[in-house]
Amino acid sequence: ALTCYQKVLDRTKTIFPVWNQTLTILEEQKNYAALQAMAEKALDYFPNQAVVHYYSGIANEQLNQPQDAITAYKTGLNLTSKNIALQGDLLKSLLHLYVKNQKQNEAKALLSKYLAKEAEYDFSVLEVFGDTFFTLGE
Repeated sequence: ALTCYQKVLDRTKTIFPVWNQTLTILEEQKNYAALQAMAEKALDYFPNQAVVHYYSGIANEQLNQPQDAITAYKTGLNLTSKNIALQGDLLKSLLHLYVKNQKQNEAKALLSKYLAKEAEYDFSVLEVFGDTFFTLGE
């Protein structure tokens, strides 16, 4: 399927579902260098798609580029409002990076901002919220 999607992208760059499927496959294959490159290309055409920023964050995080990953996750988070599932994935990823990189103030600010919406998120997001509070000693 990946080969077919790439052939479509060689012909036209304007079909977002093809980009999304390509990024999904690359992430599932754990091909983070290709994922990073593909996400950067996708952002040229779809800069307002939060999911592209999410995949860019994943790639950057796995390629040990934490600041680029944080930037990508934050941008994606700012673009989500109605897609609660994606917003939750971005929150989890961003909180993990903040804790891992000892950015306690940023983690606290993020928790403060999104905790009021806790009823909207699935259990995995709430678990990360709890883990983050524990790590912060709260």
